[in-house]
Amino acid sequence: MGSLLEELARREAAVRQRIEEIRERIAELNGLLEAEEDQLARLVIRRRRGFWARRPRWSRNPQPGNDRLSLLERRGRRHGWEW
Repeated sequence: MGSLLEELARREAAVRQRIEEIRERIAELNGLLEAEEDQLARLVIRRRRGFWARRPRWSRNPQPGNDRLSLLERRGRRHGWEW
């Protein structure tokens, strides 16, 4: 009877040890998850044009009276640069 109780106590200790190891691993993985979520939150998603996508039009020598801006001027004004 005594050896049976000892065996049960040994198994219980092994199970408790395994549970503690699993809890530590879960805490470690939660830390990694939070770090990855933090990195993902800082990512910038950029739209990429496909091969057949229409490219912006611009003229190299705009004519007087033509109110269309060159591609560079449009980009610069969008970013707040002065020309």
